[in-house]
Amino acid sequence: TINLKGTAPFTLTYTDGIDTTDIEAQEEAMLQTTAPSSVGTYNYSIVSLKDAYCSANRQNAKARIVVADIPAINIGADTTLCYGDETLALNAGNAESYEWRANGAIIGNASSLNVDENLVFNYWRIVYNKEIVATIANENGCKNSDTLLVTFRSRPTATVSGSKLYCGNEEVQPISFQFDGIAPFTFTYNDGEQSFTETVEEKEFVLDLPQSEGVYSYRLTSLGDAECSETTYGLATSITIAAMPSVNLGDDQVLCKGELAYLDAQTEEENSCVWFRQSKKNPISVNSSIFFGETDTVTVKVTSPSGCIAYDTVSITIKKPYAEQLGVVTYSENAKDMVIAWEKTVDVGTVGYIVERETDYTNNWVAVDDTIFFNQPALVVDYNIPATRAYKYRLRTIDECGNSTVSKPHRSMHLSIQKQIDDKPSLNWNAYEPTELVSQYLVLRGADSTAMDTIDRVPASNM
Repeated sequence: TINLKGTAPFTLTYTDGIDTTDIEAQEEAMLQTTAPSSVGTYNYSIVSLKDAYCSANRQNAKARIVVADIPAINIGADTTLCYGDETLALNAGNAESYEWRANGAIIGNASSLNVDENLVFNYWRIVYNKEIVATIANENGCKNSDTLLVTFRSRPTATVSGSKLYCGNEEVQPISFQFDGIAPFTFTYNDGEQSFTETVEEKEFVLDLPQSEGVYSYRLTSLGDAECSETTYGLATSITIAAMPSVNLGDDQVLCKGELAYLDAQTEEENSCVWFRQSKKNPISVNSSIFFGETDTVTVKVTSPSGCIAYDTVSITIKKPYAEQLGVVTYSENAKDMVIAWEKTVDVGTVGYIVERETDYTNNWVAVDDTIFFNQPALVVDYNIPATRAYKYRLRTIDECGNSTVSKPHRSMHLSIQKQIDDKPSLNWNAYEPTELVSQYLVLRGADSTAMDTIDRVPASNM
């Protein structure tokens, strides 16, 4: 720019060191020279200057313009890096100075830059972008920049349904590989014998399983998605299909007191057994069979080598003799014999009865007669017992195990007549036992036992 001042008109001659240019101006002005269009150094100076009256006696106005090339730079095309990839090396070429920025932040000032996942602080995201800008300057101070977008992506991952055991007729469910990444997914898996490669658009791959017994193992050996891949992968699962172990304890058992029940799981030799009883949680045995002599519910847990478990339960009942009770102890019609009677109870395991009489010694008992079996009348006559006092009887009940129990004793009544001081007769009798069976006593009188009338009633509480 040439600034002309003075009295118009002006005549100006200037040179750029190569060409000379004449200019006439009719007023003071800021004149613009033609800018150079090619690379080079241009030295501008005023050759002559005149206005309407005078010429410039000193033409020392000078300027220098250097037109330099813009430095060339190319750091490459946009790219994608998978986490764990090797470093991406960028080079800005030859220059006097360098500046590297990532998303606006200065990250380097050398001619090259290594880009890796360390530039991404939250790289657990599936996708993360970094804009890399390289700026260079040459010896003339000219600058140029290039931009590269680096997209960081997580490698695809997978999960698989866990190892599982199927026993017996349990329905075998398919396994599934679940993928995380950017579809499509290409992967390779093997079943222990051969490898298979699949490509799916979905994030799940369902694999149907055999239904026959056996152990089936599956391993995912490689996995890739639309951007990244993993050539070595160790994801594995195992499916075991096995038969249920056999077990059979048989029917419930009823034992006589003192007997032992022999319980056998009847299972395969390789299986393990643990025995429990319902009344307690702790195991009572770990053998394949057991002798058991308690009233309880016994369960055996059978486990096969594959881990399948089966149970069986049996009930053990210890027989206890049923305690029958005497019905009545009385005299026969001729008042000469004692009659002991009772009522039989069916379906309680009773096979026979023994009637016992207490001797003259307390708690010393003797049998009145032979064993009365269940199909015989429930009645015993104690013959030739003098009617001089009351007698005590009890009933011993015998069950099919040979065990027995005794009833409460019954004591008969003995009636006597005594004269008072005034020669009046007095009736005396002892209370019938057990006393709780009697509410009152009837006093009867008559010519004989077939024709008697009640003459009094005596409450049992008065006895």
